[in-house]
Amino acid sequence: MRTATGHPPCHTAELAALDRERQQLTETLTDAQERLNTLPQRRAALAARLEDTRSAQETSRELTPTLNLVEKQLEAARRRDALDQQISAAHKVLSQAEKDSEQAAKTYIDIRRRRTDGIVAELAGRLVYGEHCPVCGSPTHPAPATAQPGQPTAPTNRPPKPPTPAPSRARTRPKRPWPT
Repeated sequence: MRTATGHPPCHTAELAALDRERQQLTETLTDAQERLNTLPQRRAALAARLEDTRSAQETSRELTPTLNLVEKQLEAARRRDALDQQISAAHKVLSQAEKDSEQAAKTYIDIRRRRTDGIVAELAGRLVYGEHCPVCGSPTHPAPATAQPGQPTAPTNRPPKPPTPAPSRARTRPKRPWPT
């Protein structure tokens, strides 16, 4: 028996399978041809990207020393900023130390002035009526100085004693009394 196409029935199924395979192969060939047609454009695009990448790589190599220099400058700037802060803090400490020193000098001068006045009062306290003054030689002093409250005396005005030398050290200078 024969089919409407005139082929035996066992060949009809084979022919249908071969026809489907032919259609698939035609589609695959069409897809491959389309891809093949786009390959030159894709290749050109990839070649451009490759050239851009090489150019970027070269630029990177050229800029690496500059980047290293900038990083060193940045680190130096950070150190400078830290040192500026330390300097600023040191200036504040120095300013306070100068104020303290100035105040200490004023206090010292005031103590010395009051001590000088105290020495004058001490000398006046040693005056004996009718005898000559041991300082100026005058037989009279109409208004001798008097000690004021809070006036420093000789013991409070002395500088601190130096440390006592160790017994094994020999002294090269004779001892002198402290000035009053």
